[in-house]
Amino acid sequence: MILFVLMLACGTANDSAVCTDGPTYDGFTKGFLIGKCQPCHGSNTPNRFGAPENVHFDTRDKAVGQADAIRRTVLEAQSMPPSGGVTEDEQILLEAWLDCIEEL
Repeated sequence: MILFVLMLACGTANDSAVCTDGPTYDGFTKGFLIGKCQPCHGSNTPNRFGAPENVHFDTRDKAVGQADAIRRTVLEAQSMPPSGGVTEDEQILLEAWLDCIEEL
C-alpha cells in the first residue's frame, strides 16, 4: 500500500495514469468518509456536534458536491475531522481522488 501511495504522490493533478489507477469512491473514499466524516456529517446522524444540516456525505454525489470544502478543510486547513486522525497516506489518497473526480 505504501508503494502505491508513493507512486500516486509522484503524479500530478489530472495525470491520466494517476486517475486511471488511483483511488475510487467505492475503493477508498466511501470508507474514508464513513469512518472520518459521517459520524457528524451523516444525514441520519443523531448528534451532528454542530455540523451544518446541509453538509452530509451519504452518497458519492453528495461528496462530489462538497469536494472543494473537503479539500479546504481536510487537506489545506487540516481542521476536519476536529479530532484529527487523518494519516499522511489517507491525505495522499484523498487528494488523488479529489484531483480525479471528473475522470472517474
